[in-house]
Amino acid sequence: MEKIIYNFGTSFVNNYVYFHNDKMILIDTGYENDYDHFKKMMEKAGFTLLMIDYVFITHSHSDHVGFLKRLLEVNKKALIISSLEAKERMKTGQNQKAFYVGFLSSFLGKLNKSRISYPSIDDDKRFIPYTEQNKELLKDMLGGDIIETTGHTKDSLSLLLTDKKCL
Repeated sequence: MEKIIYNFGTSFVNNYVYFHNDKMILIDTGYENDYDHFKKMMEKAGFTLLMIDYVFITHSHSDHVGFLKRLLEVNKKALIISSLEAKERMKTGQNQKAFYVGFLSSFLGKLNKSRISYPSIDDDKRFIPYTEQNKELLKDMLGGDIIETTGHTKDSLSLLLTDKKCL
């Protein structure tokens, strides 16, 4: 059965939400100041932030993890799924330093009135790191294969759902 995928993001950032095995999964948060928009869009569709079970982080840039800390403060049950490197990077609250990424993030951040840093997340109990050992478990939890897609960042992951939609 094809999954319904909602996008509660802004014109700059996609925030995909879908259900698998009665669990709500969020793909990335947006910039830190996108929180209110995301919450409003969720509520408009009949959902609440407390319904989110898993947050899959594709990589640790401010436009992908910006309001994650705030979300976790509201939703005490949500777990974070990311690469080990992204987990460590999120503890610093800083984007990786690469010229093209730094320039682009800075430019987009100014347009979006945001920063290239974000509130750090240092809660090991909330993380489920992607590893070879738990690859199959995560596939069952998320309803798709996690693919390492390094290039944009060293910690990038993508999710290929069983119905062949790639997020």
